[in-house]
Order: sequence, then C-alpha cells, then structure tokens
Amino acid sequence: MPIPDFQSILKPLLDYAAARELVVMSEAIDALGMHFKLSEKELAQENSGGTPTFRNRVHWARQYLVFAKLVEPQGRGRLRITPLGREWSAKNVTGFKIPDFRIIPGFEERARPKRQESGEITPAPVKAETRMTPREEIDAAIAQMQQSLIVNLLDRIHGESARFFELLVLDVIQSMGYGAGIIDSAHHTGKSGDGGIDGFINMDRLGLERVYLQAKRYGPDGKAITREQVAAFAGSIPGDKGIFVTTARFTDGAREFAKQTQKRIILIDGEDLCRHMLNAKRGVRVVRTYELFEIDEDYFIDEA
Repeated sequence: MPIPDFQSILKPLLDYAAARELVVMSEAIDALGMHFKLSEKELAQENSGGTPTFRNRVHWARQYLVFAKLVEPQGRGRLRITPLGREWSAKNVTGFKIPDFRIIPGFEERARPKRQESGEITPAPVKAETRMTPREEIDAAIAQMQQSLIVNLLDRIHGESARFFELLVLDVIQSMGYGAGIIDSAHHTGKSGDGGIDGFINMDRLGLERVYLQAKRYGPDGKAITREQVAAFAGSIPGDKGIFVTTARFTDGAREFAKQTQKRIILIDGEDLCRHMLNAKRGVRVVRTYELFEIDEDYFIDEA
C-alpha cells in the first residue's frame, strides 16, 4: 500500500503509546510499518534528504503529538503518553487530523509560530487537507521553483546568440570537471550561426585523451535529436568519448544507440543541461540560503 501521510499516523502512534508505559521510537516505527502493511521496499524508500520517508513521517507525527501535549519526550528516542493523550486515544475512535488539535490551549502557538513585522507571534493556519510534513512541503516548493527556473533558463538560452550558447556549453562541461586544472583545455571548433558547436576538451596536458563535444540548440517546438544524428556524431569523432548536448530532447532511438555503440557517448538534454548549470551556479545566483535544524540527541545524554 502507499506510504501513509503523517496525519494518518497520528492516531495509530497515539494508540501505540496508550498501550505502553514507555515508547521506544525505533520499536514504534517497526510496529507502525506492520500496522500499515508496508513492504520492505516501501520502508526503505528515502526522501530528498536521504532519510527513509516513512520513518520521517512517523517522527513528524510524534512531533505534532508533542505540540498537542498528547505525548511527552522521555529522553533520547523515547516518549510517554500524557493523561490528555489517553483521553484522545479513547474518545477519537476514527482518528483525527492536525486541525482537531486547535481546541487544545497553546497548540497552534507551539506548532507553527509566525512572527509578524510588529514582532507579535501569531500561528500560521493549519489545513485539514495537509498531507505533507513541513520538510516535504519545503522539498516540494523547492522542486517546483527549480522546475520553473529550468523553464526560464531554457527560454533565455533560446533567446541568446549562437556564440553565447557555444561558450555556455563549453563552460558547463568544464564546470563538471572535464579538463580541470589544464590550461586552455577547451577548444571550440564550431562556426557561428549553425545552431550548435563542435569542439573538444583535453583531459591531459599533452592532449593524448580528449572528449569531443557537439551541441544542437533547438527551439521549444518539440523537435528532438534523432538516432541518426547521434550516430553521425559518433562516427565523426576520432576518439572514443563524446558528449552530445541539446536544448531539446533525445528520441528513444537516440538514447538506445548511445547505449549500444562501442564508443562512450553521453547525452545531455535541455533539462539535464539546466540542472548542471544550477549545480555549477552558471547563469544563476543564490538569492537566499536556509538552514534546517533538528535536535542533537547526543548533546542531551548525561554521561555521569
């Protein structure tokens, strides 16, 4: 079954706590995994931060139960249900969602404080249909903004000159580590106005090993690089390594040929090119950096 959203975990986790004097979170996660009949594959599925998604959602459910004062932490990785939590476990047979906690004094202030310009702190609204944890909401927002940026980047590239595109491709490929540390490693051999470039990058100081490049700048009209174009590129390079870059996409036939040919041909489509630009900070700049914090449980361990 699909991995449950964190609000669906609230009631089962509270019921699990109600049946025990003390809850060990690692044991609770295993028990809840069996409760929701999750497979090993589903339990191992990770979010963008490399944390198992289900485990992360269980911990967020725990955190909101703490905000609601239904459970209370009892040291590292442990919690205990409160008298109020026992009441909620017994009376809410069908379960509950975060907005149901609004009747608990102080919940919204603890859960989602929002500081206004005046300095007053007021709670941000909590929606009943919320299915993602705050971390997942951040990841989704970042992914959406990044996808929008990629679209805008491609639009800008299409609007620039052929020479600009040629220099951009060389710069991006070098930023990925090709020819790193070698003076004048990149050599451009293309002609202005042909919509693409031909060139190579020396991988050693004597130029004994080279990576050959070709780029095709197609507009946003659905045109794709074909198998024949990739085969022609592979046949034209004197070496055995090549990178074919396009602002468009590659057909399935083109990708299949790149896998089958004896030469090592790497295909970089428009989205891949833009993602490499983001990673190398080419054509973009960082406007704001956020840090996410979590409790360092080791700090609170008393060794005495």
